[in-house]
Amino acid sequence: MPTNRQVVETFFSAMIGQDWDTIRTLTDASTTFRFPDGSEHRGTDQVIEVCEQWVTAMPDLHVDMVEVVEAGNTICSRIHLTGTQTGTLITPMGDIPPTGRKVDLWPIDWVVVEDGRIVEWLIRFDQLTMMMQLGLLPEPAAV
Repeated sequence: MPTNRQVVETFFSAMIGQDWDTIRTLTDASTTFRFPDGSEHRGTDQVIEVCEQWVTAMPDLHVDMVEVVEAGNTICSRIHLTGTQTGTLITPMGDIPPTGRKVDLWPIDWVVVEDGRIVEWLIRFDQLTMMMQLGLLPEPAAV
């Protein structure tokens, strides 16, 4: 049985490589992904759909697990996520056409794993920073 960290690392590798069969082995109908905008994606098909949206929007998407804390069946990790938005980014607030701009984000992911499968994934990242990096909001004025 893989460790919880290995499950999450395998998930990220499969997502980047668009290996949806592997994602299917790591999720099931009860898997729930929760994003900072309040959206929830439930079940394997919805999880794959949201992953496809991210890698389509940013084909050069790269994810590093920088720091990891594990307790029981829960893993919390600080992620370094980078990519260039060359495709449409689908969001609950509307589609964002390609900007050609890079994002450099530091999400915090809280993942619950049971019996080698992801049960819950809570994703938190600074949406305001991402919107500024994509050129959709102005940069803050210098102080």
